[in-house]
Amino acid sequence: MAESFAFEIAGKVLEKLGSAACERISLAWGVREEFERLKLTLAAIRSVVLDAEQQ
Repeated sequence: MAESFAFEIAGKVLEKLGSAACERISLAWGVREEFERLKLTLAAIRSVVLDAEQQ
């Protein structure tokens, strides 16, 4: 059950990070690379959680 919760949170964060507003903010603040790394990290976490739920 905790995995489901973590999976949902990771999904919502990825959605927010991919939004157009977030893209503009990251460009304006010069943190685009950091946002990209965060998105990759969250995608990896999401994959691990999904795999754990399937087992």
